[in-house]
Amino acid sequence: MSEEAKNKPNGATGKGAEAPVQVIKKVGDIPEGLLKFIDDLLEDGATFEDVVETLQEERQTQMSLRVVSGYFRANLNLQKRRVLRQVEKARELKKSLGDPESEEASLADAVFMTGYMGLTRKGAEIKLKDIESIRLSKENLRLRNQVLRQKDQQNRQQKTYRHLRAEVEKSKLEFYKLKTAALKRAMAAEEGQNQLGPQTKRAIEEIYGVASIPSFPAEIR
Repeated sequence: MSEEAKNKPNGATGKGAEAPVQVIKKVGDIPEGLLKFIDDLLEDGATFEDVVETLQEERQTQMSLRVVSGYFRANLNLQKRRVLRQVEKARELKKSLGDPESEEASLADAVFMTGYMGLTRKGAEIKLKDIESIRLSKENLRLRNQVLRQKDQQNRQQKTYRHLRAEVEKSKLEFYKLKTAALKRAMAAEEGQNQLGPQTKRAIEEIYGVASIPSFPAEIR
């Protein structure tokens, strides 16, 4: 290589040579021309790693994860726009699934937000076991609620049964009092006879008939 070529700036040694790589070591060194490009990437859901790779490939710029992270965390407005954008994407996804209130739509919403709200690839990674874990958690919650509703229904039925049984016993007691009084009157009217008269027999039969009636029908018990 000639001395002239050696003295040329890096990347200017010949026609078609690559442009020099720009290295940014701190947030304050980010040029204005790159800020909107970085903002758009992060707002659309890109991870910090995505931003670093895209800058290197499309803008010949080297920037560490620490710088990207520092820039994002110091920019509250950008953080807000990113969240709103991901919520909007989640709504669009739910609409595409048909019923936005269905279990599938809710699961897709949870999985989507879990992944796309991640700022790093590790945090954004969604594995099948994570999706299955979310699904099982929702199913377990649904089953627990179903069991609680069944228990509540059984408690209400038992309460109704106890109330009705008490009403039946109360009615039987009142009937006993009436028939006992009738028996006393019949016995007084037939006093002095050698055997029970017809009124006394009928009163006794009615009393024993009431005693044989169960508190509740078998089909209800």
